[in-house]
Amino acid sequence: MFVEHKEVGEEQKVGMSKPSCALRLGAMIRPQGREAWFVEGRSCALGAISEALFGDTRTDGDRLYARFPELTKKDFAPPVPLPERWSGGRHEIASCMTYLNDKCGWSREQIADWLESQGY
Repeated sequence: MFVEHKEVGEEQKVGMSKPSCALRLGAMIRPQGREAWFVEGRSCALGAISEALFGDTRTDGDRLYARFPELTKKDFAPPVPLPERWSGGRHEIASCMTYLNDKCGWSREQIADWLESQGY
C-alpha cells in the first residue's frame, strides 16, 4: 500500500467535505480555546477547522473561506438569539460559530452537530 506524502500546510481533503467533518477532526488535535483562533496551545472552532484542513496554526480567514465559502453564508437559522449589533441582524455562519464558541461556551463538537443539522 502506498501512502501519499503531504507537505506541511498542504490541504488535507480526505474525509473533510463539510465544515462539520473538519471541525470534528480539528477538535481532536488540541483543547478548545476562546477569543482567538489559536492561543496558548488551544484552538477555537474556526481554528480547529483550519488546522484540520491545512495542518498549521496560521490564522487566515481568506484561505478557510476559499475552501468552505458556505461559512460566509448569511441565510441560515442561528441556534440561539444573536446580538443585533452583529451585521444588523444578518450574521455569517462563521460569525455565529465564533459567538457560540466564545460567548455561549459551546463545545466544538456541539458546534459541529449544529453545522451538520444545517447541512454543513
